[in-house]
Amino acid sequence: MSSRSEITKEIARLFPKIISGVQSPLLHEGNLSMSQLVLLMTLHEVETASISEIARARKVSLPTITGMVERLIQAGQVERVEDPADRRRVLVRLTEKGKKTVRTVIAAIKRRWIVILCDIPKADQMVFLQTIRRILDLLEGENASGVRGGKKPEGRRGGAK
Repeated sequence: MSSRSEITKEIARLFPKIISGVQSPLLHEGNLSMSQLVLLMTLHEVETASISEIARARKVSLPTITGMVERLIQAGQVERVEDPADRRRVLVRLTEKGKKTVRTVIAAIKRRWIVILCDIPKADQMVFLQTIRRILDLLEGENASGVRGGKKPEGRRGGAK
């Protein structure tokens, strides 16, 4: 397997299985969907955000995020608060229950990865970590159209980094 097409095909086949294997125990934590857990984790990172900021960060439509936030408010996981700098602006933040859920999920993720990685040599674990950090950097660098650095992804060859 050496062509980019073969590699990407194999990644596309395997990655959903990896995500499913890691996330399945997490879905039982707090009885929330994976999308809701991701939203809680986003708020954990930024503390407070407007619904439009969350939608932009998650690359999801405003109505979708609004519905998710409403369900999380009803579940007692998040709350709306007034922006102290601009009282017209409404922000969303984790409640104490939401913070507890995030702590529980982070602990569950850590336990899950400990089990997954226990039979993988430390050097391979470090390569894996470096690779996923690089992938995350690339994903965070993409603009809304999916173009990085002014070039289409398939145009990245040669010395381009």
